[in-house]
Amino acid sequence: MGLFDPHSDPSRPVGGRPRLQKVACSSCGARISPYAYARHDGLCLTCVSEQKKPALQQHEDVPPVEEQVLLPQTVFCQKCKKEYPSKESLATATVCTDCFADLPSEGIIEVMSPDQDYQYYDDFDALRRAMVSGGVRKHHTVRRVAKNEKATSSWTTVEDLARADFKTEVLYRPVRAHMMKCLLYGALAGLALKAFDTTISFYAVDSGIGFAWLLMMASGIGLAKRWGWIAGLPAFILCKISPSLLATMLGAAFGTTVVGVALGGPLGMIVGTVIGHNKAGRLPRAADAEPEGPAPYYYGLVAPILFLAIAIPAYIWFNSNIDAWLSGV
Repeated sequence: MGLFDPHSDPSRPVGGRPRLQKVACSSCGARISPYAYARHDGLCLTCVSEQKKPALQQHEDVPPVEEQVLLPQTVFCQKCKKEYPSKESLATATVCTDCFADLPSEGIIEVMSPDQDYQYYDDFDALRRAMVSGGVRKHHTVRRVAKNEKATSSWTTVEDLARADFKTEVLYRPVRAHMMKCLLYGALAGLALKAFDTTISFYAVDSGIGFAWLLMMASGIGLAKRWGWIAGLPAFILCKISPSLLATMLGAAFGTTVVGVALGGPLGMIVGTVIGHNKAGRLPRAADAEPEGPAPYYYGLVAPILFLAIAIPAYIWFNSNIDAWLSGV
């Protein structure tokens, strides 16, 4: 006999389709189909609607977001601890008007965390101590607020500040900080030594050329010191004496600058890298400082040594022929 044979089960209707037996709702006892019983956890549709009503009423009692009134948050001056109704009552993000008036002309240093939490410090030394203790991180933003608006700086990250300030960079990258500082000192020292060497070379050829070179050096110093028109006065005198002599001095000044910086700068980088390596273990470090890695040693030792290995022989060759060139001027 087949599975849906009507003669095998008298309860089955003719046609072979089984008859579904309804079951009672577990809450009200109403008769529902087995499919509805399984879908709604044994409840009928009426009982399901009754259970949802309290949740809907509770949701309707909550006012919409736009209808909620936000009360203004009070703020405190971090220096005098007085309470103010809003941030607009403060002279800066952390200090009230009265306290800001009593500050020195240098002002204060303000730090803002990513959570909009402000803190102030009296000077950069206090800020650096906070970096060492972990109160200030390199992703925080910082600015100087001074009484003079021109001295007030814009917001910048502590990491960017470290790139521009030697004392701050030492807390994160001591080797690189000393390398870049000694690069400048080495370039200036090389320029001074080469200028002295050029002076001796010119005076050895002719005292007049030597004096003209001294006038050119005075003009260069005046430009560096921003003396205005006074810096151009020696060059103007040379032009009146001999335009060709002025051209010669300008060429000599360019060569002296290139040679002095090219030889003195790499030597300074080597010295600075060695100093930074020796001091790195003894200097305080920021709480979130990371290891510098080998990069400072590549740029501060390997690259300058390779450059000087080529530049020094070239300079010796040039210096051995400079006297013959000057004799023909």
